[in-house]
Amino acid sequence: MLKRLSLFVLVMSLLVSPIYAAELAPSPWTNETTDEAKTLAKFKFGLKNLFFGWTEVFDEPYETYKKENDNNMFEAVGIGAVYALVDTAFGALQVITSPLPGVDIPLPEGGVDF
Repeated sequence: MLKRLSLFVLVMSLLVSPIYAAELAPSPWTNETTDEAKTLAKFKFGLKNLFFGWTEVFDEPYETYKKENDNNMFEAVGIGAVYALVDTAFGALQVITSPLPGVDIPLPEGGVDF
């Protein structure tokens, strides 16, 4: 069951990423100058999003409230849940593809903020 779910997430992310990637800013590790630095920065970026992507469930409603003073927390929680799943899944893809510094998988809002 877990293998099927993992395969489904991987396939969906590979299918969806080119569609929305054109609208997102490049990942921060792309600013590095050498391939070695890009590989290491991409690996760190992927690990950060893999392990802390779940925090978007709490972070997104807080950011929405702080920026917009909007009382629509249900929408913000939903967006946070989607961002948490995307950041975690695509963080894993960043780790897996870290030896390939030419492959960028942009994340919504640049991934997890610290």
